[in-house]
Amino acid sequence: MTPKHLYIPTCSQNFNSIMSSESISPAGFYERRNFGMKRFLRVEANKLNDRIALYQNIPEFHIPSTDEENFPIYIRIDTSCYDEELFYESGIDGIYYCDQTIYITPYSCGFFFYNDANYRVVYSSQRRSLTTKMTRLYAKSFFPIKNPIQVQKYDYSLLRESGKDFSNHIAFDRRINKLKGFYLAYLIRSYERYVLLCREIISSDEPT
Repeated sequence: MTPKHLYIPTCSQNFNSIMSSESISPAGFYERRNFGMKRFLRVEANKLNDRIALYQNIPEFHIPSTDEENFPIYIRIDTSCYDEELFYESGIDGIYYCDQTIYITPYSCGFFFYNDANYRVVYSSQRRSLTTKMTRLYAKSFFPIKNPIQVQKYDYSLLRESGKDFSNHIAFDRRINKLKGFYLAYLIRSYERYVLLCREIISSDEPT
């Protein structure tokens, strides 16, 4: 039985890419899907091309030092918000796989950081990006890692690619992206018309 919560390890350099589409995909999807950001960095605990690795406990991993600031982020997925078939056992104790894009909402996920400083860096960077304005809806979904017992070491050399063709999943993601675009455009236009109507009503009520 799949645990209620699973953790996806990633890094701060991927945060804007994840939030711009409110989803996380296997690393190989990003160069081929033709929307959103193409840059997606793999980390030691999530290094596969055609699968996402998810963990029953927060996996400890290290990011090599570079000129760019980069640190671990963990996305906690509430598996009850998804189809049961989406996540399956890897054969490695405590590790699960997903071969598709995982779409997130403020109700289906949480973001975990090692400290408040990391959170402030991420939140500051997304505020400067026009593609991640929905992040404010996730304000109550950011958490510090307070309990060291939550963190566990795994053997990442045991992770294996699926070897499956993921073209169908990419085609599905493209359709989802178009539908989201139409839906958001409709909402924005409806809101603009609502504001104009309110202004007309207010103007008509003002004394002449």
